[in-house]
Amino acid sequence: MAKYERQYPSAIRCMQRDWDACLTFYAYPEGHWVNIRTSNIIERMFEEVKKRSKKMATAFRNEGSCLLLFYAVVRTLQLRKIRMPG
Repeated sequence: MAKYERQYPSAIRCMQRDWDACLTFYAYPEGHWVNIRTSNIIERMFEEVKKRSKKMATAFRNEGSCLLLFYAVVRTLQLRKIRMPG
């Protein structure tokens, strides 16, 4: 978080606020982690963003450009059903 705090302050604040909730799956037995973590709808959205952002890394000059991509992905996902594993 310290690495990106200056570049993406609002994202880091959000992450700090929700950190414990994001890691709740570690409270369950290790064998269940992959099913709990990958069935999380938020995790699936981040996976979609990550997939697209790898090809566009140079386009991220500031927090606004990152938010624009994230918004575009979320908007796309609303138009189609996200497939859940299992």
